[in-house]
Amino acid sequence: MRFFHMSGRFHILGRITVAFVTIAVLAGSLSVSASATTAAPAATAAPAGRATVVTPGLKGYDNLAAENQSQINCLSAAGYSFDVIDVIGDAWQGEYNAAAAAGMTIVMFQGFDATTWATPAQGTTRGGIIAAKATLARYPKGAQIFLNLEQNTPQAAPGVTVAKMLAWINNWTRAVRSAGYVPGIYVGVPQLLTAGQINTIAGAVFWRSASSSAPQAGRGFVVRQPSVSRPACGIVNGIDTDVAGIDTRGARLIGAAFPKTAIRPTAAGAFVPLTPTRLLDTRSSLGGSGPVAANKAVNLQVTGRGGVPATGVAAVVMNVTVTAPTSLGFVTAYPTGSSVPAASSLNYVARQTVANLVTVRVGSGGRVTLFNGAAATRGNPASIQLVADVAGYYLSGTATRPGTFVAVTPARLLDTRPRAISAGPPGITVALAGRAGVPSTGFDSAVLNLTVVGPTAPGNLTAYPAGTGVPPTSNLNFGVGQTVPNMATVKIPNGGAASGRVALMLNGFKGRANLLADISGYYNAGARIDSGAFVPLTPARLLDTRSNVGAIGKVPAASAISLLVRGRGGVPAGASAVALNVTVVNQAALGYVSVFPSDRSTPVASNINFVANRTVANQVILPIGADGRVILLNQSAGTTDLLADVAGYFRP
Repeated sequence: MRFFHMSGRFHILGRITVAFVTIAVLAGSLSVSASATTAAPAATAAPAGRATVVTPGLKGYDNLAAENQSQINCLSAAGYSFDVIDVIGDAWQGEYNAAAAAGMTIVMFQGFDATTWATPAQGTTRGGIIAAKATLARYPKGAQIFLNLEQNTPQAAPGVTVAKMLAWINNWTRAVRSAGYVPGIYVGVPQLLTAGQINTIAGAVFWRSASSSAPQAGRGFVVRQPSVSRPACGIVNGIDTDVAGIDTRGARLIGAAFPKTAIRPTAAGAFVPLTPTRLLDTRSSLGGSGPVAANKAVNLQVTGRGGVPATGVAAVVMNVTVTAPTSLGFVTAYPTGSSVPAASSLNYVARQTVANLVTVRVGSGGRVTLFNGAAATRGNPASIQLVADVAGYYLSGTATRPGTFVAVTPARLLDTRPRAISAGPPGITVALAGRAGVPSTGFDSAVLNLTVVGPTAPGNLTAYPAGTGVPPTSNLNFGVGQTVPNMATVKIPNGGAASGRVALMLNGFKGRANLLADISGYYNAGARIDSGAFVPLTPARLLDTRSNVGAIGKVPAASAISLLVRGRGGVPAGASAVALNVTVVNQAALGYVSVFPSDRSTPVASNINFVANRTVANQVILPIGADGRVILLNQSAGTTDLLADVAGYFRP
């Protein structure tokens, strides 16, 4: 056994064998290659960070060496989302700048100094030093700074006692807190203090080492270290892996995020993505008061709220959720001031919580209307509660540039009722050209709301360009008797025999069902050059935790995965936002999934609501984080599998 110094800490290790091999990047696996270990110029100084919560379940690392940009880029590609940096030393700024340039979240950490433990006044001094360095780096106020609390025994720090150690720590935490940061404690070994004594440290959060003998802080941990000295990306001595969590008080890991400055689109019909923001929750009288009775509506103000500007908005993209319905029915979203169209945005049954993405033109006063199409009966008002989270908006004006969006009043293009169909191979096609405000030519993708009604067997529906092969993806999944909607952004052939048509296939379906298709708008054809222009893609699967594509294994309860989207499935390195169809399957408990950019804190918003063992899907349009990733957070008490299929992206 020997002591091995790394990350400002001592680890007791046995014999170490480190082999460097080339491994393909897959689902967060480590990638080590010659290109990853090549030295690169130091990154330029990092911009000011923004305080952000590290989503529970995400993976990070800490390491004493100052990794170069190539190594950190390699770690980011391998699924590491945050870097805990020891800033006591000479090389920390290079690592800080490189991690920021890679779009990683950064958490600051102060390595131990055993020679000072016996002098409580040094706690104030050392806290002042770390706070000054944090300020110099423009580390955001409100973020956490951790102290390495180990090697504090009399053998390592002559003259130290429990009383002196606690006084030192309390002085340090006061100095850090007075500078506007949140003090954190790394609970490691050898350790002088007991768990009870550590729990007396006021106002601190805790980070637990990998050692099984480390004291257990009674308040729990915002980050845990499950493994140490793991070979990765050519970094000398490997890395220590960390995982973000939540303590018993609900505290979470908070660090610095470095979102890239987005180019503001200017072309009419260009899309501006937003971090999901809640605009409506009738349960709490946000944006409207519920419950909403049958044949009643909410006129929701969307402009001037949640990042949507007061003027210059043609249409908004929102995730609309129905909860607590007392009967079956449907919701239609349309521009305020218009007549209720013969279309639906989502369908529901009693006691079901269901969500769907909608794209809707903005009506009079900058509002959109959400109409509850249900039939009241004696003693049952067929009421619902409504929730709406905005995901972005399209700029107003006459949209003529390639890739810009033209919203139309929702209209029904397909309704197979009353005669159900099987829609097996070769499926059915739906003509869009020249109908419901769609031109005869000049468009190459469209936004549709698809609904399966009353299927006699379980299955899934895939929408894809007519005249092409069926992709191995899906747009919505359904069980027996379910009426299930989902928005789909679909590439449409622009020329040839299948021009202007979309194909619908009920994959592996052994029953009969009815299909509905409602048009919301279309994208102009042509070579995309404008910021905010949408580029349709042939659907491709980026995530399937069942087969370890994009991430490994089921997503744990109250945990998340980070999904690399740039550079995969046709999404280029510079894409600003992405359209994904996300599916929840094999879920063990009810809950919801939130999908958001990797460089943002978890929003108060949801994308998919689910119950146990019922597959459900929803389209998501969102910005891509600075590191090329998006976060999928499983907000439930059970594990779940997640799928994600890309439909297209937006130009930066």
